[in-house]
Amino acid sequence: MKSIDEKAGRSVKINYLFNVAVQIVTYLSPLLTAPYLARILLVDGTGAYSFAYSNVSYFLIVVSFGFLNYGTRAISVKRNEPDELNKTFWSVVFARLFMCAICLVIFYSTVLFSEVVAERKGLYLILGILILSSGLDVTFLFQGIENFRIISLVNSLIKILSVIFVFTLVKSADDLMVYAGIVSLSSLTGVLIIWLFCKGKVGRPFFEIKSIFHALKESFCYFIPTLAVSIYSLVDKTMLGFMAGETQVGYYEEAAKIYLLVGGLISSLFPIMVSRISFLKKQGKEEEIQRKYQQTSEMIWVIGFPSVFGIFAVGAFFVPAFFGEEFLPSINILYVLAPIAVIGSISGALQSAYFIPAGKINVSSIVYFIGAFINLAGNYFGIKYWGAFGAAIVSLASEFVIAATMVIICKNDIRLKPIVLLAIKPFIASALMWFGLLALNYFVLNRLLDSLLVKTAIDVIAGALFYGILLIFFHESAVIWLLESIKRKILSKKGKRIDE
Repeated sequence: MKSIDEKAGRSVKINYLFNVAVQIVTYLSPLLTAPYLARILLVDGTGAYSFAYSNVSYFLIVVSFGFLNYGTRAISVKRNEPDELNKTFWSVVFARLFMCAICLVIFYSTVLFSEVVAERKGLYLILGILILSSGLDVTFLFQGIENFRIISLVNSLIKILSVIFVFTLVKSADDLMVYAGIVSLSSLTGVLIIWLFCKGKVGRPFFEIKSIFHALKESFCYFIPTLAVSIYSLVDKTMLGFMAGETQVGYYEEAAKIYLLVGGLISSLFPIMVSRISFLKKQGKEEEIQRKYQQTSEMIWVIGFPSVFGIFAVGAFFVPAFFGEEFLPSINILYVLAPIAVIGSISGALQSAYFIPAGKINVSSIVYFIGAFINLAGNYFGIKYWGAFGAAIVSLASEFVIAATMVIICKNDIRLKPIVLLAIKPFIASALMWFGLLALNYFVLNRLLDSLLVKTAIDVIAGALFYGILLIFFHESAVIWLLESIKRKILSKKGKRIDE
């Protein structure tokens, strides 16, 4: 089996583009189907699915058990040692299957014999397939060797097919379990296809009890922060379901889809940073690591700021146009959740680019549990008095506490000044874009157009163009790099044609 050192040298920016492609398709596919499903399943159906999925997700967290982050980091460190890589891979696989078997037994026993989920038993039985999918997931291998092309192509294909199945098979509110089946089987199919590409990258199965328990022990350190992070999105919906009903879950769910799209685009960089910085740490290249910190931060600012300001500008049009008038309460929830796209990305970036590679996962775990406690305690009062809107406020406060605490902890190891300076141009450009869209809406669109969908489309296009022009005017480095890359490709193609 050959060493993977050459493949490990892929550009971070190229890998980021592949991972962004995955995230775009991953989050765009639900957005494409969301208007259709919102009108077919209605608020109650949307809330029922979201509530059930959030409960199943607790088992998914346990099956994952930190294996993705541990596996990615371990593979990245040993990727030039084929025998050790093979040993690490199979140890993680068998450890994950062990956790999967336990969770499947507990989950299906609970569903079959519990009265709590009696009304939605079929829905839970179908969504349980996701637990098996999680147990078979080997994404960590490709992230560890920094080969995101395979993940991108497979996931994109599966998501596109699932969108087609949704539009062709889900026809009424009675098809809720059909929709759940599409989601579950699509996930399982994608995982099984990715297994086909493992050939040539790993050798024969290696089964050793000692190595499996070592993988469980090491992954546990990554499991704790994963558990704490997941509490926000899952507990919010679970508590909403029990305290306020599935309708409130539906309002929260649709608002969350929008800000999660933005957060997903930004977090596409995080798995790459875990692998790359872990590799650089081993080589002792501190200056290069500092540059990676700055590159990661720049992507957060460039994508996050305009997205948040854009949501503030078009939210009132977008929500009713996209999801229907029935989801009007989601507008204010979206306004509250929107800043989490940036705030949550800061803590996520620090977790992936600093705490994990530096071996300080226990420190970040404590921070996340502090935020989780704030979220749990705050939700009791927030949901009790304001429902989904209260849950959104508590989530925003929790995310802010986590991000601020992490920044304070790492301020002596990360050069924060250049990172803050990189935020100035995108922030100013985003603010100017927001003012421009407010003026466009007030003086033109609200007076000339009645269609909310058309208003939203015009705002999105105008905002993107205005923001892009401002970044070029400000000579924002990421945009300048992109333009120069496009220019070089065009010139190289012209040169080839002339030579031919």
